[in-house]
Amino acid sequence: MDRYRGSMGGLRMKVRSSKHAKLILPQQPSAPWTPRTFAIVGHRSSGKTSLAELLLQAARVTRAVGSVEDGSALLDWSEEARRHRQTLALSVAWLDHQGQPIQLIDTPGAAFLSHERDRALNASDAALVVIDAAEGVRVGTEEALRRARCPQTGQRLPLIAVVSKLERLTPGGEGRAMGLPSSGASIGVEGIEAIRAHLEAELREGPGPGPRVVPVQLPLYDEDGALQGLVDVLGGRVLRYATDGTGALSPEPIPGPLRAVVAVAAERVAEAVAMTDDALLEHYLEELELPEEVLQRGLVAAVASGAVVPLLLSSAEARIGAMPLLDALAQWLPGPRGVWIQDPDGARSLLQPGPRFVAQVVACQWDRSGQPFTLLRVWSGAPPRGPWHEGCSGRELRVHKLYRLRGPRRATAPRVGPGALVATWEPLGLRPGDTVTDGSRIWAVVPREEQTRMVWRLTLPDAAALESIEAVVAADGELSLRPEGRPDEWLLTGRSEAHLRLAVERIEALCGGRVDTGLPRVAYREIPTSWVSGIEGVHLLKGEHGLVSEYGRCEVSLGPTGPDEDALRFVDGFEDTEALPLRFRPAIAEGVAAALGRGPTAGYPVTGVEALLTGGDYDILQSTEEHLRIAGERAARAALESAGTDLLEPWSEVVVRVPQAALGELISDIASNRGRIVGMEVEGDEAQVVASCPHRELRTFAPRLEGITGGRGRFSLRELHYERVPPQLIDEITGARASSG
Repeated sequence: MDRYRGSMGGLRMKVRSSKHAKLILPQQPSAPWTPRTFAIVGHRSSGKTSLAELLLQAARVTRAVGSVEDGSALLDWSEEARRHRQTLALSVAWLDHQGQPIQLIDTPGAAFLSHERDRALNASDAALVVIDAAEGVRVGTEEALRRARCPQTGQRLPLIAVVSKLERLTPGGEGRAMGLPSSGASIGVEGIEAIRAHLEAELREGPGPGPRVVPVQLPLYDEDGALQGLVDVLGGRVLRYATDGTGALSPEPIPGPLRAVVAVAAERVAEAVAMTDDALLEHYLEELELPEEVLQRGLVAAVASGAVVPLLLSSAEARIGAMPLLDALAQWLPGPRGVWIQDPDGARSLLQPGPRFVAQVVACQWDRSGQPFTLLRVWSGAPPRGPWHEGCSGRELRVHKLYRLRGPRRATAPRVGPGALVATWEPLGLRPGDTVTDGSRIWAVVPREEQTRMVWRLTLPDAAALESIEAVVAADGELSLRPEGRPDEWLLTGRSEAHLRLAVERIEALCGGRVDTGLPRVAYREIPTSWVSGIEGVHLLKGEHGLVSEYGRCEVSLGPTGPDEDALRFVDGFEDTEALPLRFRPAIAEGVAAALGRGPTAGYPVTGVEALLTGGDYDILQSTEEHLRIAGERAARAALESAGTDLLEPWSEVVVRVPQAALGELISDIASNRGRIVGMEVEGDEAQVVASCPHRELRTFAPRLEGITGGRGRFSLRELHYERVPPQLIDEITGARASSG
C-alpha cells in the first residue's frame, strides 16, 4: 500500500518550460504559529460536528471519531448538547497539520441559534460550508452563505464547501450532468453537480457572474454502488479507502476509462482559476493549461479572494476525506485577516494585524463545573502584561491567564498573537461582541441584521433566580429582559420560541428551580363609551359624636376623547371659587386620575378621558386636599360605571419579508388572525408585506412565520394605535382577567 502524501500537492499536469516562469508567484511561507481559523457552518444535522470530529481524529487530537448520537463527541461536550443530541453553542478546537496551526469553530445549525453561527463567522478567517449529500443545499446553508458576506463591512470570507455524508449519495450519471463524456465507470457526478450548481446560484449577486464553485474531488463507487473512495481531480489519482472504517487509504492511478472524466473536471478547475487573474487567463487561452505550481498558487489566491470555492467530499461514517481536507485547509486558507473598528467619533477603519492589542469576545459560556468563562478572538497584537481595557467604555480589566481550548479541555496559551482563539476564566463582565484593547478607545464593528422576536413572560420561583436570568441574558447576547409589572414577573425576549425554551432551560439549570413561562400580557385599555354629566363624589367621615371630621364633595362630567389621546384631560369648569377654593382643585384632578387605574369592564387602565369639574364644596374647618382627592376619585369611578367602558387593544404595524412562494400562505395567516394588509411589494424571489395587526395575535406570529417559510421569513414591528376589541372576544378577555386576578 502506498503511503498517502497529501492529495492537494501532486498535480499530474505537464509543467511548461522556463518561459512561463514569470507566472510563478514568489513563495510566501506561513509565519510560524500563525493559525488558520475557520467556522464550520451549514444546515441543521448536515454533519458539521461529525466532520469536525473526523478532522480531529485524523490530526491525532482524539483517538476515535466522536459521535453526536452517543454523546462521545469532543465538541458537543456540554450536558445540554448531549441531552438534546444537538450542537447548542459554538465550540472550538485547535490542531496542527503539516506544521500549520489550524483552529476550527463548530457551530449550531438550528435556525434559532443562527446568532452563534454569525459570531463564529465574525471571529473566523474563512468558512467551511457543509452540505448533506442527500439533502443538498437547504435554508441553513443559504443563510450561512449570506452571512459570510457581510453587507455592513463589505468583508467576504473565503469559502470551502464540503459535501458530507457521502455514503448517502446515490451514484450515477458518470459525468452527463457536467457535460462530461460517458466513461461507463462508477464515478458519481450528477449529485455533486446539482449541489455545485445550487451553491453557485446562491453565491451569485446581481446579473454578473459570481464565485465559481469547482469540485476538486469526485466520489468513486464499485460495481454494486458502494462507496470506495475519492477521485482526486487535482492530483490526478484515485484515493481508495479501506472498508474496515479505519480511514486508511492508498493512492492509485486513475483507470483508463475514467481519465477523460477527470481531465474535464481538472480543466474546469484550471479555467475557474484562470478567470480570476489577467496573466493567468492570457496564459490559459494560449496554452489551454496552467503549470502545476502556477495553478496551485493561483488557486490559493482565488480562494482567498472568494472568487473560487473548492468543493470537497467526506463521509464521517466511512472515515473518508479527512486527510485531503486537512491538506486543503492548511494550504488554501488565508492567515489572520483585518477587522473593521470604530472610534468614539464614529469613524471606521480597517485594522490589520499589527502591534496594537485588540481582541473581541466571541462567546460567554459555562464549563462543566458551572464556572463562567469568556472566549476571545485576538485581532491584533499580543495581550499586554498590564491591565486590559474595555474598548467602548475604557473600563479597566485584569486578565492573568489565557487558555487554548479543545472542547472542554484547556491548556495554557504560551504564545498569543493575531488570529488566536483564547479563553479566560477571569470575571470580566463582558458580553459577546465586546472589544478589549491595551488602552485604545476603539471597538470592533459587530455586524447585525434585523431578526424576528418572540417574548415570554417568566414567573420566578424566588428573588435569587433573577441573578441566573441576568447571567444567561448577558452570556447569550441576543436575549433581553425587562420587568412585567409584578416583582416576580419579567419579560424575556429572544429570537424564537425554541431560543426562549433553551434560555429557560439554562436558567433553571443555574438557579436550581422551576421558572414558569407564558405569553406576555396584552396591554388592554378601557375607554368611556359615552358622556355622563353631574356625577357626584362625596367623602364624608363623622366622629364619635356625629360631628363631621372629614369632608369633601365635587361634581364631574366625564366622556371619551379618543383611543390614542392622553389618558386624562382634566378641565376646570367650575367658576365659583368661594364654594370650592382653587387650592383644592389639583387634588380633585389627582383623584380622578387615580380612578382611571382600573376600569369597570375588565379592570384595565382607562385612557382617552376628558373630565370636566362642574361643582363642589368644602368645609372651612374639616376639609383638606386629601378629602377632595378622595371625592374626585369617587366621582370618577361613579361616572365610569354610569358611562360604561369599551375594551381597547393595541395594534402594531408589521413588515414581513418572505420568499415569494410563501406569500399566499402569509396573507392567509394575517387575515385569519384579524390583520389587515396595508401594502405589498414583490422583488425577484422575495416579497415584502406591510400589515396592521392586533398585538394579541402577534405574540405567536414568530413561530407561525417560521412554519410558513421554513425559517426564511423576517419581520419587524412598530406600535401603531389602539382599537376597540371585537364583541366576540370581550367575554374571553374579561374572563381571563378575572381568573388571573
